[in-house]
Amino acid sequence: MKKTMKAVQKISYLLIVFIICIFTGCDQEGNEKNGSDIRIVKELRKMYFSPVDTEMAAIINSMAEFDKLIQDKENLQNYPELESIDWSNQTLLLGHCSYKNQANIIHHFYQVDNLEYLYHVSISGYTSGTDNFLFGVIIDKLPENSTVTFEIEKEEGVEINSPFIMMELPKMYIEGLADGETKIINDSLNFSRCFTNEDLERYPDLKDINWNNHTLLVGHYFYPYLVNIRHEFNKINDLDYIYNLVVKATAATAIDNFTYGIIVSKLPQEANVIFNIDLEDPFMDTVELPKMDIKSLEVGASKIINNKEEFNAVFSSDDIKRYPVLNNINWDLYTLLVNRYVNPTLIVSYNHSFKKKASLNYLYLLEITSGDATAIDDFAYGLLVPKLPGNAIVEFVVKEIS
Repeated sequence: MKKTMKAVQKISYLLIVFIICIFTGCDQEGNEKNGSDIRIVKELRKMYFSPVDTEMAAIINSMAEFDKLIQDKENLQNYPELESIDWSNQTLLLGHCSYKNQANIIHHFYQVDNLEYLYHVSISGYTSGTDNFLFGVIIDKLPENSTVTFEIEKEEGVEINSPFIMMELPKMYIEGLADGETKIINDSLNFSRCFTNEDLERYPDLKDINWNNHTLLVGHYFYPYLVNIRHEFNKINDLDYIYNLVVKATAATAIDNFTYGIIVSKLPQEANVIFNIDLEDPFMDTVELPKMDIKSLEVGASKIINNKEEFNAVFSSDDIKRYPVLNNINWDLYTLLVNRYVNPTLIVSYNHSFKKKASLNYLYLLEITSGDATAIDDFAYGLLVPKLPGNAIVEFVVKEIS
């Protein structure tokens, strides 16, 4: 689904790249994780300390290191998540950003190579005053001699006569709205018809709405995969607005049935808001494997591989060395589809495609173009796709095109 309207021009650019090496040993009980198992434990909200190093890009492995970095001890009580870090099993990544708008943050953490990692932060927001803040994530303890790259990507928006988002609400799992229902809420009476006291306890951001200055926009959405969401809000004309919710599927392990919403600056009572769902292709982040020589895989023996054990039954350590893309697959997020094929002539080009046919049925199509007839082409091919259900059925098809 395409966006209905885009009223904000964006210029994305990479602003800062910090590369920092750290040296952290295993804890005394030997609990150091394999490098490929490092995950984000908790994404931290924006934090405000003074004074602060405006060039900060720190990797912190102990309370002593943290105390040296943060001098504003009185303000720590506002961020209890920092005081609950398990330093024996966790590492804190902390950076500073100055942004001319009120910032919204999206965190990403990847393994780039054996002991090399990338912490990428995407920052966007509507013009409403400069935002100077610390950002960070708590991750599993990094192995010794790890290298982390801090990368900040800012989007600078040119606001066109538009109110701005005061707060983006998380996905909320409540029963106040029916599937597809949307609400423009301007007062406490209509609010109480949608949200219970229990909802407020579970989602405390809802407690801080100032009805003199704020309007709450909420909707309910169902999708058969788990999703990440991104909010956009723009003014069309005097009384017409558009709330665009960008939905991106992340894993096919469960459904997602949730309420979404934003708190915006006060809208006129007569305002009309278009609620639009912008659904991004859930399979746009597939990873194509090269042609591979995997003799342990029988011809036509297609495989749907969902975990390390199934993977080891097909691929040897020599295979992994020859084809590095097979190394460190994140089995929590991906499924590997692989097959062996013999073509009577050499293949000069090929193209992978993957799509969903029904609730648990998928099609993996490999289109090939044949070339030199002097030799056969015996190879394994494959694709990494977002995690499929354990009972998924995948049809493997090879089609020759002229």
